[in-house]
Amino acid sequence: MRQQFAGQSASYRAQYPDARFEIVERDGAPAGRIVTARTLDAVLIVDIALIDSWRRRGIGASLVNGVLDEARAAALPVRLSVLASNALDRVNAQTPKYPSPSPCS
Repeated sequence: MRQQFAGQSASYRAQYPDARFEIVERDGAPAGRIVTARTLDAVLIVDIALIDSWRRRGIGASLVNGVLDEARAAALPVRLSVLASNALDRVNAQTPKYPSPSPCS
């Protein structure tokens, strides 16, 4: 995991040399991180990662809202990209599961 984190961070720093890397804490404990970058024409959400035990508590929404507030104050749009696998995981988790229909005779 450390090696993956180091590689990902190095890649972000190469792509966004002025990016802000911030540790997210809740109740004095690390809960994740957020990486943002500001260009002349946008505020970018580069990465948001939360520790599993801190997910589904509104922390991610709070982080995004903070970036939206920052961008609004600067009159800039917010840009982000979502990995297809993350988007598919969310869709699959929210899609109701129905039993397969019985074959007709």
